[in-house]
Amino acid sequence: AAAALAVRAVLIGLVGLVLAGLGTTIAVILTYYAVLFLVGLPFLRLRARTLAVLAAVWVVAGPLLSFLIRPALAAQGLPQVNVASPRFVDLERPLNLVVVVVVTGWYPVITWLAYLLLGMAVGRSRLDSVRTALVLVASGAILAVAASTLSDWLIARPGVFTTLGVTMASPPARDDLVSTLELGLNGTTPTGSAWWLAIDSPHSGTPLDLAHTGGCALAVIGACLLLTRLAPRVFAVVFGAGAMPLTLYSLHVLLRSPGLLDDDDAAVFWLH
Repeated sequence: AAAALAVRAVLIGLVGLVLAGLGTTIAVILTYYAVLFLVGLPFLRLRARTLAVLAAVWVVAGPLLSFLIRPALAAQGLPQVNVASPRFVDLERPLNLVVVVVVTGWYPVITWLAYLLLGMAVGRSRLDSVRTALVLVASGAILAVAASTLSDWLIARPGVFTTLGVTMASPPARDDLVSTLELGLNGTTPTGSAWWLAIDSPHSGTPLDLAHTGGCALAVIGACLLLTRLAPRVFAVVFGAGAMPLTLYSLHVLLRSPGLLDDDDAAVFWLH
């Protein structure tokens, strides 16, 4: 199983490098996935409960570790926030590429490992059980709401919003703090204040962001398990899509290449 997963990681990484070279407007995730698959190899023998505990630990440890080491990486002149998708040309500077994929890119492995561990825990569960589906829905919803509520409470503390505004550079994802918190960052937060770890903005990679989005994912998976169990014939049309995500994702990225279906409007959205 480990050997098969390693081979799959290499192939997915190559596909990701090819797709990134097309000039698409999408931040291609496949190269990050390739490294995540390799990082996941040591966890293959673990049970669902152990994986869930490790995921909970890494939700906190991953973002904290990223927050602490990024200033040191910057001091060494290594790349910080990087919104470009890894391409073949980046292989010429392997150290920079590793830093981007593992720490500073759109989907940094150091924080996204929490999603991988959580997903492996779900995959090891009894997905044919109604009880499992209900637990996923309930626990996911509670986790998502709790993370969002806690983030709102922390940011509302005296002086926190001002501190975030003062330390927003490095560089900011948006023009102002309100837009940044609402629309999200580029995979990491600024490192000027530890209060940035209290936000749950999209793609911020903070503990509360991982808990919020991870909870949403659990709830959606549980709901899908229930719906497809109740009406399997109705949902059979999408089962094929679920069996070929890499193909559909690659096609989606390809169609977002310049000159194809690359406009950002409602019509193109529905075509995709």
